[in-house]
Amino acid sequence: MAFFKKSTSLNVSVEKLFAYHARPGVFERLAPPWEQIEIVKKHGGIENDATLVFRIKKGPIWIFWEARHRDFVDGSQFCDVQVRGPFAAWSHLHRFERIDNRRSNLVDHVEYKLPIGMLGAWLGNRPTQRMLERMFQFRHQRTRNDLMRHDQFNHLGTKRIAITGANGLVGRALTAFLTSRSTRCP
Repeated sequence: MAFFKKSTSLNVSVEKLFAYHARPGVFERLAPPWEQIEIVKKHGGIENDATLVFRIKKGPIWIFWEARHRDFVDGSQFCDVQVRGPFAAWSHLHRFERIDNRRSNLVDHVEYKLPIGMLGAWLGNRPTQRMLERMFQFRHQRTRNDLMRHDQFNHLGTKRIAITGANGLVGRALTAFLTSRSTRCP
């Protein structure tokens, strides 16, 4: 098994950080814009036994990925494990660590095994590590920016918003952002 770990300190309470990750629309917000990802089916949120099936376009083909959540500890962590997908094995632990009342660490720890055994590891580990670094750099920055923007807009309260073109590139991103803000942070 290979692993990847990314940790980022954020100027936000651990409660707000965890609550953000539990909201609808956050998976879509954290999907890198250079990846073509579509959700096929979703059952539950981040709690134990919740599932998410999505597909990713790689070249001309779509690859299906089914993830099941486990190891949920309210306010502290959750894990998604690949049930089926492109990896021989995949486990992604999301941890949220308190630094103090206003700061926290966002920690993503991924353990994975590439397909086709030793040959897959030899050929694919370095590109996979680069892909994960780029993806989690984006995800952590997006998390930081979203939480900052949510704080800026909290004074507006709850609004009902109609979005024309909600299925387009910009509309999907705006819908996910607004949905991820729909429940106020603690």
